[in-house]
Order: sequence, then structure tokens, then C-alpha cells
Amino acid sequence: MESDEVKGRIDLSALDPFSDPAARDALVARVLHRSAFELARRRRNGTGEVMWSAGASVLAVMAGWARPALAAAALAVLASAIALRTARPEQETALAGILEALAVPSPVEQWVEEERTPSTADLILTLEGGTAW
Repeated sequence: MESDEVKGRIDLSALDPFSDPAARDALVARVLHRSAFELARRRRNGTGEVMWSAGASVLAVMAGWARPALAAAALAVLASAIALRTARPEQETALAGILEALAVPSPVEQWVEEERTPSTADLILTLEGGTAW
């Protein structure tokens, strides 16, 4: 109900770009004319050389952006590695607390701290040595 009342009161036909094709074409022409200088400036690099022409393919333009994109990706990888490296000691202290709370045998603690898989002989020695849970 309420939307019908709004449609009746507000005339939005002036915003329709297809209502007057001549006005739309004139607007597009004015925008292109006013932006021509800026678009030409953006096509050139700092030394004045043309970086890309109007007929250049999208892949050629994107190739020009490859070096900065790869540099940003390398910086992101470096920042992530630093963040992971600094967070690692907290994990080690948490692991020690967990092992202590579970009351695992000392040989098992060594395996976990050394991050190695116990051999069959290690398992047998641990169970026969009376250090089983």
C-alpha cells in the first residue's frame, strides 16, 4: 500500500537514462571530452613514456602490474611468517601445560617435544619400564 503512494508522489522519470537518447549521448561525449587529458596522463609513466595505449590488451596492462603485485604478495608472506614465528612460543608453553595436566609418561613427553614418532622398541621399553599410565 505504502509503496503505491510513494510511486504516485515521486516522479523518477528524469533519472531514466534511456528516456532521451540525445541527452545521454551528449552527457557521454562531455564526460569523455573532459576526461581525455587525465586518461592520457594516466597512460604515461613518470618519465613520459606511454605505458599502455588505447589498443593495448587487458593482459598487457595487467602484466605491467605484475611486479608491484608480486612485491605486495612477498611482503604479505613475510609478515605472515613473522606473525607465526612470534606466536610459536605461546603454543609450546600451552603444550607443556597440556602434557602436565594429562600426566603422560616422561618418554612420551620427550617424543612430543622432539616431534618424532616413537619406534616399536620405544613403545615396548616404555610399557615394560613401568612408566605406563
